[in-house]
Amino acid sequence: MREYVCFWGNQPPRGGGPAPAASASAGRRRSSSTTWVGSRREIVVDGNVAKFAQHADLGRYLAGTGNPRGWRGLNLLGFALADVRAQLGSRTGSPAAR
Repeated sequence: MREYVCFWGNQPPRGGGPAPAASASAGRRRSSSTTWVGSRREIVVDGNVAKFAQHADLGRYLAGTGNPRGWRGLNLLGFALADVRAQLGSRTGSPAAR
C-alpha cells in the first residue's frame, strides 16, 4: 500500500506508512488510471519478492505452487506470484516453477 500511495506522488507520514484511510481513499479515486494499470504488476512483484525472500519457509511454499495460466479472470496476483517464483528461483538456482 505504501508503494501505491508513493506512486501517486503522496509522501507517507514520517515514521511509517500512509494512514490506512488515506490509502484506501486514494485507491478508490485512482485505481482505474492507465498509469497505475501499467505499473501495478511491477509494484506487486517487487513487494512480494521482498516478502518471500525474507521468509524462507514462505519462499519454499511459493516454489511448490502451480501455474496460474489456467485460472479465470485477470488473476493479477497469480501472475505476479509466478514472476516472483521465477525471480527467486533464478537467485537460488532452484527450479522457478513446476
